[in-house]
Amino acid sequence: MQNQQKQELEQVKLYLRIDGDEDDINLISFINAAHLYLRNAGVSCKSNDLYDLAVKIYVSLHYDDMSKTQTEKLERSLESIIVQLKYEVDL
Repeated sequence: MQNQQKQELEQVKLYLRIDGDEDDINLISFINAAHLYLRNAGVSCKSNDLYDLAVKIYVSLHYDDMSKTQTEKLERSLESIIVQLKYEVDL
């Protein structure tokens, strides 16, 4: 695993409040899926806090067992972030 992947994994684990490494393989799969999902949604920028948050939310939606209300809120947040990222311009 590359250093950047390790850092991203650690950031996701902090966001989800996960200790230990027994779920690392699953989390890495979810992180990779998040990148693919965002790319397929038309997001090209990968290097900002909003993109990182989108990855964390995507992983959370697929990793955590949440109520329907929590899931719907996170899905709306992810959709909103994707719209913002798609129309982001470099300043």
